[in-house]
Amino acid sequence: MQRWMLASMMLVACNGGDGDATSTPSGSDTGAGSGTVGDSADDGGTNGSTDDGVDSSTGGDSTGGDGTVGGSTGGDTAMSESSSDGGGTDSGGVDPTPILERDPEISHNCTESREITELPGTSASRAEGLFAVGDGYAIMLSGAALELSEVGLDGTLGGTQVLEAQFSNYRRPLATTADTGIAVVWTVPGVSEVLRFAVVGDDQQFVVEPTDVPETAGAHVIASTLVPTGAGGFALFYGVSDNGGNTDLHRLMLNGSGNAIGNEVTIAAIGPTWGAAPASGVPTAGGGQALAYSAGGFEGNEVFFVALDDVGTPRFAPSRISREASDGWSSDFGGTSRRNVIAIGDDYWVTYSEGQRNNEGMEDHATVALAVVDHEGDAEVHTLQAPVDGIEHRWPSFIKIDDRPALTWTSGTIIWICAGCISDHDLNFVVLDPDLLVPASDVVTQQTMSNGIIAPLLAMHGPDILTAGSLDYHASTLAATGGLQCTLSQ
Repeated sequence: MQRWMLASMMLVACNGGDGDATSTPSGSDTGAGSGTVGDSADDGGTNGSTDDGVDSSTGGDSTGGDGTVGGSTGGDTAMSESSSDGGGTDSGGVDPTPILERDPEISHNCTESREITELPGTSASRAEGLFAVGDGYAIMLSGAALELSEVGLDGTLGGTQVLEAQFSNYRRPLATTADTGIAVVWTVPGVSEVLRFAVVGDDQQFVVEPTDVPETAGAHVIASTLVPTGAGGFALFYGVSDNGGNTDLHRLMLNGSGNAIGNEVTIAAIGPTWGAAPASGVPTAGGGQALAYSAGGFEGNEVFFVALDDVGTPRFAPSRISREASDGWSSDFGGTSRRNVIAIGDDYWVTYSEGQRNNEGMEDHATVALAVVDHEGDAEVHTLQAPVDGIEHRWPSFIKIDDRPALTWTSGTIIWICAGCISDHDLNFVVLDPDLLVPASDVVTQQTMSNGIIAPLLAMHGPDILTAGSLDYHASTLAATGGLQCTLSQ
């Protein structure tokens, strides 16, 4: 069966908000098509997973606007690129061979254990976060309501906690695991928007009842990422825009009950994004955070990296680790970020998509990039796969397996003209060798017969990996789950 796929720039228009990087002021990303997801804790990623889980978000180039790349001072940090036409200042000895084409050093045998299928009993839903909790799993779903439910490896739903009962009362949720359960943040729409915080325990009961965080109020407000701290609290990163859409990225420290500690700190100017400021981070020694975020507008986006101390002061000016947004190039996490940053030894790994488009010639491609960033913000950038015109690789995010990093992402065909189009994204997964930066397993692919997989999520216990995503039905989505299994090679 021929399947069709959305171009990144058309995801918002054609796919029910799946490319929700917000090119419209408000309301367009509410309900089943809204969406931020989880990344999570342990070594710090947020948005809906743990060292046992991953989340990735919607594809598409972020945000409307005039194309001004905000975000950052000092953007041309020393950077070396793995591709010969890269935008770095230094070619610095990085292997130009795409990672998936390098000689593997196999350590894990990974296979599909269950095809990805729609969750039973759900309609017009979207998978927003996936978590390994206790000896089971939990999934966050958005649709007519915002809910957190138990889910089995077979996709069966169990106990459920309703976070918001009406789709009009929330948008753009994200979550992360915490000491006491799963912490969730979402936007409460209104003339003046505000973020709402809650914690749900392993028994699906509230540990912290939903409570507004008044310090986050603004014209347009969207949570970016939630990074756990060693003291049981969180560093909440979020975007706030004025009525004209111009957005800044802020950090506010919260205690375990969602109450503000100190004052908010402005991290960077993002651009005309109506509150969207996709970011992912991990905790660092001394109470700080290492953070990657995307900034820009419709003409192109760039990815920056910064390390913050415990009071939110940058240790160095934000460094541009991606290509420069010029000549049709754009780099981003997708509409929202997942676990795009992990700590590997003394370095930080950051993954994002980068692509080049030519609207007039209807030419486009996008690949997954992996930046290895040191403690000073200097990066070596590697490409996961070679670019192929008409193919895009989107929504990359990390998970750790036996202390090894693994990547998940989606691949599909670009559609230039959409009239009832449905994407054909497949879900891909590979384990990587952290020292050699080569494949440590074969690539495992999950696909469906007719509907593309949007924004994949992973969570794991032992060798079992629960996968989740949202199946594309053009103007809506349906949440789905599947399974993988990874064991050490003999």
